[in-house]
Amino acid sequence: MNEDLTAFTTDEGREIRLRAVGLRLVQQVLGKYPEPPVPTYEVQLVGGGTQSFPHDEESAKQSGLTGEWAAYRESCTDSDARKMQELSEFLLYNCVIDEPSPTAEWSVDFALWGLDSPDPADKRAYKLFWIENELCPGPHNLSRLLGQLYQLVGLFGKDLAKEFESFFRLTMARLLTS
Repeated sequence: MNEDLTAFTTDEGREIRLRAVGLRLVQQVLGKYPEPPVPTYEVQLVGGGTQSFPHDEESAKQSGLTGEWAAYRESCTDSDARKMQELSEFLLYNCVIDEPSPTAEWSVDFALWGLDSPDPADKRAYKLFWIENELCPGPHNLSRLLGQLYQLVGLFGKDLAKEFESFFRLTMARLLTS
């Protein structure tokens, strides 16, 4: 069965038009966030000199570097969350074809709540805010949309989409509490 990934339907029945972007662009976005350096240890070689090896959890524990290892793992988690957020925003902005309506047509009357309307001059923030609040309010719609976008650009297949939805909800919860 060949599923059409260029149309997404929200839980409320609203259809959103999508397009793919090249995998090279996705890789460039991800490349902006290199992995944190792995803590290393040195070993004296028999013939003289030393050689460095990366620690793993067990070797860090044996070397008494549990704090350093924990800091490294936390740094990896933070880096992964930043990558996920940047890539998700990139895909939402570039793959959702529908353009934002003027704020006067949005469901929220910002002034009634003493809130500032999103600034249309900041195209990125404006469109992302519109997608998250008008097209796909709620984490379920947004996580399903992102899962479909990841499929559309070839990052993973349909089976991993469900796992992604769960990961996305956990990542968003972490970002919102930090």
